[in-house]
Amino acid sequence: MLSVTWRWEVDPCWWIENVLGVQLYAHQQDLINRTLAMYRHQDPELRRNQACWCSCNSAAKTHTLAAFSIGWLYNEFNSKVLQTAPTASQLTQVLWAEMRSMLAKAKLPLGGDLLPKANELIIDSDWYMIGINAAVYEAFQGRKSRRLLIVVDEGSGCKDQMFEAMAGNMATGDPLMLVASNGTRATGKVHQALHGGRANWHTERIDAFDLPNLAPLKQEFDDPKTSYERKLQMLRTAPLVAEHLANGRWAAGILAEFGEESDMFRVRVRGLFPKGDPNQLITLGDVVDARARSRDIAHMNLSMAELAAKQGKPFPWWRFRELLADKVFGGLDVARFGDCSSVLAAQSQLIWAPLTTWPPQSTTQLQGFVADEIERLGIHQTNVDEPGVGGGPVDNLTWMATGIVPFNGGKQAWIPSRFPNLRSEQFWALRQLLRQGRPYLPDNDRLEGQLTAIRYSYLPKGEKRVETKDEMAGRGIHFMDEADAVMMSSAQVPGADAVRTGRNTLASAALMEDDEEKW
Repeated sequence: MLSVTWRWEVDPCWWIENVLGVQLYAHQQDLINRTLAMYRHQDPELRRNQACWCSCNSAAKTHTLAAFSIGWLYNEFNSKVLQTAPTASQLTQVLWAEMRSMLAKAKLPLGGDLLPKANELIIDSDWYMIGINAAVYEAFQGRKSRRLLIVVDEGSGCKDQMFEAMAGNMATGDPLMLVASNGTRATGKVHQALHGGRANWHTERIDAFDLPNLAPLKQEFDDPKTSYERKLQMLRTAPLVAEHLANGRWAAGILAEFGEESDMFRVRVRGLFPKGDPNQLITLGDVVDARARSRDIAHMNLSMAELAAKQGKPFPWWRFRELLADKVFGGLDVARFGDCSSVLAAQSQLIWAPLTTWPPQSTTQLQGFVADEIERLGIHQTNVDEPGVGGGPVDNLTWMATGIVPFNGGKQAWIPSRFPNLRSEQFWALRQLLRQGRPYLPDNDRLEGQLTAIRYSYLPKGEKRVETKDEMAGRGIHFMDEADAVMMSSAQVPGADAVRTGRNTLASAALMEDDEEKW
């Protein structure tokens, strides 16, 4: 066993592949080798005991963290490994699920007590690995060790207070902190590490074009002379070399829908940070957080949902309608033919069910499907986009389902002194709710891309104006179906009695909190 441990010192990737039985891609080996090389550097001025990996999507970063954590635990005598992530689902169902799978398939028996219902692996009383809730700051305190590894998965979503709570454990011994994340925020510890903090951090950026499926395309793709059409063709026809890593068709979809300069492409494909456009209505970080909140409750079973309902806490109400005491409100964005889809969004107390979408089809067929879905979800009121093709479904759905309310975004806002139209006002209300951390948005990539693509401006009298769909199309953003449906499902509609009395009042409250003017 000592010889195996010695191999960890000289070649950690050999240990991971030959003892743990985990095959690593070349970029994973590079991450591990470079991080440990800087940690072990003989020159104190070059040595780094903090490392940050900023990654694109589907780069196996969590897989790499899992393998590295296990290797550290079993090869660093009397070590401690502290792990955290911004959500319980990311920590338990992703990171620890990866490690449990690896441990079960290891080529050599590694020993230790892996607790079945807790994120904890114990070798000895002072030699263990534990997953800690990122919101319980005090749980990080008093866990110093001579050989301490702190692992933070999806670090962009963790608050600075969590990093401060962990900092005390870095004061003694020979610790290493390893943070991996998508660059979803242009603020916070991850952003600081890759910008102003490089003197104290070893940093890595993982671009999808550095991964096996897209690496052969990088030089031509980044050539300024390469046309947009050629880039799309390259991505759509790129061979699939590594099934579990970012691939060309996925990247082509993001490029076609949102553009190369969009935050979606920058963050999800290139491993960069958002541009931080001052006219961006909704930030990527706020949407990522709202999606994470939904993932945290999605796994609930009936007993967990019953307990949450009794305690007034969020639960996936669309799976347990019998437990829901509050009303459900919907928003329907209608598309008849073309590339757009019709989308129905439903929420109760700002907890959204997964979006329901239908491909382009006749109005008659769509109305039948929508009426059935309204009944299935128990929606009390549905705001339907009235202009254009939405007028017919509004009239006909009124006879087929209850609570159908026409929504016209061009009409006067509730607060006309602040917004030129209803659409601008209700998107602004959604923005405020997201900034306050309230919504549980559907875990949907298209929705994320659409919401973060919206821009706004100020009119001469100070009104906030959200750009129109035509203006967005002029920038290459042609699809807003999911975003419009979600906005309408939380919107306050003038003239609808249920809105002013029984409808979700959180959107109106968000506007009131943002301004002294009352409704």
